[in-house]
Amino acid sequence: MFFERKNQRWAALAEATIEGAFSGRALVKDLSVTGCRLESAVPMHINTGEVYMIVVYPEASANIAEFELKAQVQWIESGSAGCEAGFSIKVSPKGAFFNRYIDYLDYRASF
Repeated sequence: MFFERKNQRWAALAEATIEGAFSGRALVKDLSVTGCRLESAVPMHINTGEVYMIVVYPEASANIAEFELKAQVQWIESGSAGCEAGFSIKVSPKGAFFNRYIDYLDYRASF
């Protein structure tokens, strides 16, 4: 699946939980100011078009506290290796931490 994106996405090493979707943590594959992609080894019980609260736990080297993203599911792909889903971000209640993490990912990508 290939999309032309308006905003750059950065590879991330963060983990995330999706409230009400499953009890484990997913891997944040990439992140931008407008969206993110999550991957999980177990099925995510989410529905396209629904809005969920995602809690992102940045990697320790980022030195940034966890933050929340209210995001809408755009697509879901499930297979034998797990599940991936793409989200569009609607709002970030702790926007300062989210913005700091985006800045960190941008800085890290410059090397």
